[in-house]
Amino acid sequence: MAKKPVAKKGPVKKTTKRSKKTHKKKDEGFHDVEIAAAPKKKKHVAKKKHVEKKSKVHHKKKVAPHIPQVEEEPELELELEIESEVAVPAPSASRAALHMSEASKERISAGIESIYQDSDGSVPDLSTFQSNKRGRLFRSFLSFILSVGLLGGVVYAGLFLLQPSGEFVENDVILSVSGEEEITPGEHVRYRIRYRNAQEAGLHNVSLEVRYPAGFVYKESTVAPSEDTVNRWELGNLAAGDSGYIDVSGNMFGALQKAQSFRAFMTYTPNGFSSEFQKATTLEVNTAHAPATIDIEYPEMVASGVEVPMQFTITPKEGMNVQHMYLEMLGTGMFVKKLSAPESDQFEQLRWSIDVLSEPYILQMEGLFVSPDGIVKELDIPVQLVGYANAQKEGEGFVYASSSMHVTLQDTDISITPVVNGATKDLTVQPGEKLNISVAVRNQSDVSLKNVRVRAMLDGPSFENVNIFDWRNLEDELDGSIVGEQLSKTLRRGILTHTSAQVPAFSSFPFGAQEIIDFQIPIKNAEDIILSTFPPEKATLTVEMQYTLNGEQIVLSSSPITMTLNSDLALQVVDDVSTTNNPEDTHTVTWLLSNSFHPLKNVELSAEVFGLTQMVTSTAPAGKMEYNETTKILSWTIDEWPIDIPQIPMQFTLYREGANPSQTQLMSRVELRATDTVTEENMIIIGDELQL
Repeated sequence: MAKKPVAKKGPVKKTTKRSKKTHKKKDEGFHDVEIAAAPKKKKHVAKKKHVEKKSKVHHKKKVAPHIPQVEEEPELELELEIESEVAVPAPSASRAALHMSEASKERISAGIESIYQDSDGSVPDLSTFQSNKRGRLFRSFLSFILSVGLLGGVVYAGLFLLQPSGEFVENDVILSVSGEEEITPGEHVRYRIRYRNAQEAGLHNVSLEVRYPAGFVYKESTVAPSEDTVNRWELGNLAAGDSGYIDVSGNMFGALQKAQSFRAFMTYTPNGFSSEFQKATTLEVNTAHAPATIDIEYPEMVASGVEVPMQFTITPKEGMNVQHMYLEMLGTGMFVKKLSAPESDQFEQLRWSIDVLSEPYILQMEGLFVSPDGIVKELDIPVQLVGYANAQKEGEGFVYASSSMHVTLQDTDISITPVVNGATKDLTVQPGEKLNISVAVRNQSDVSLKNVRVRAMLDGPSFENVNIFDWRNLEDELDGSIVGEQLSKTLRRGILTHTSAQVPAFSSFPFGAQEIIDFQIPIKNAEDIILSTFPPEKATLTVEMQYTLNGEQIVLSSSPITMTLNSDLALQVVDDVSTTNNPEDTHTVTWLLSNSFHPLKNVELSAEVFGLTQMVTSTAPAGKMEYNETTKILSWTIDEWPIDIPQIPMQFTLYREGANPSQTQLMSRVELRATDTVTEENMIIIGDELQL
């Protein structure tokens, strides 16, 4: 019996030794104490906790505000529990070793209290523990910032770094056009259209279309285009990484220093999509080099109306063979051409066609510079070389090169002024009409002019060297000399000259002198010639004055007067009156239209019927006739009148119901309007009225 207490003291001594270590390492020593006490069963741990709880309750009223020490308690408690569970001995251990003396328990309890005691020796009440709200808010905000950053990183990686393979990326469909960006009109050029599917997604129903510049003439391509086109290709499907190109060649035309564009469009349907997408690209091409140059030799200072010579030289660029062009002088009303070699184009007095320019083209010309309004003295006359992409000269031409003539007109006190039918400017005339022409010659200078000669040059349409002007029936009281000159196949000139032999004052024309020369010349009609055989050339009148001043011979020319020859449309009104036994009269009226020069359109005739008169009958083989009973206006219209129908009559009958002694007219004058389809001039003719 005496040996049992001794056996119980063994574990206590061992615990005491570990308690000494506690005094050296504080917290670590506390854990060692718990490990020494661990051989107890779990129910002993619960008992220990009960003791600690009791101790805490005992000191409840002495809670100190040392929160950091209070916060450590749950960790220690949990650690004690875990270590106790780990340190449980095997079932074969001695039950005596599991019992702890009361002194050991008190020492353990005192050690725990020493850990949680405040400076005043009190133990805080952990039941009143409160967490730091400010710390929580900061930790929550920090957690939110970290979460947002993590989420942004995930999105960025998903969109840009972790792109799933096989997805469609529009920017990876590549299309480009390359080739010469600065060209010379007419040169042969080649352009390459490249395409590529630089991604893992396939493309279906791929088609390529190229819209060429206006000046590009397609010749061939390395891949045949779709049927009936020259600018569209069906490429089918493009697998991932597929690429290709098409070379297109042809001739490029364009106006100098003007940009044009090649535009390419690729249409496709990406894999996994049902709608079409389109890729587009553009290449700008500039006409940087002129195919030819223009050089002009001309006097920079001339007297108004004085005829001067000029020369134009068109030189092609080396190695160029330019086609389908024309040289043109602009500035209407500032220059009058007298003659040129070669001749200008038909119907174009200041335009010269050049079919092929492989060597220098030389144009020699004579003419006179005039002020368009009599006031402007500084003339700027443009000259340009215009080309086309084809021989038909379709569409708008391209200006290949340009130049300009700067001419200063010298003031002069000597003037010469022509007048035609009272007009000093352009007018319209008809076959059968007589031209009344006057030429006024004045000398307002302070010197006398010697050997004055005045020439009136009348140019008109010609057929087989026959002039449309009737020079045989010229009426000239001064009896000037007449000379004919064939200018071209379609144009003939007649020259009427007056010298001192006809006008004695021209021998020495003094200061302040003035002379007027009058003459009349008819235009031939359908009875003289077959008008339809004559070309639609315009007629011009130019008067030239030549005189001697200080021993020098000077030539002065007037501004030309242009005369447009409209068709010879004519109207004849015939009234056949029959008188019956009654005082009332019956009038059978005929409007007879005739035309033999140019086709007409929009022909309209109208007249007003007066008094108590009724329309009885009417017949018209062409057009439409109407009579308004209310306004008493009679009208007749013909939409088209071809030249192969020389005459068209319209007949109607008017019946007078009663005599009116004060009435003198049965019908007003007939107004005839029509449009000449050749000259596009509107014509107005006034016919006779019907008298009673």
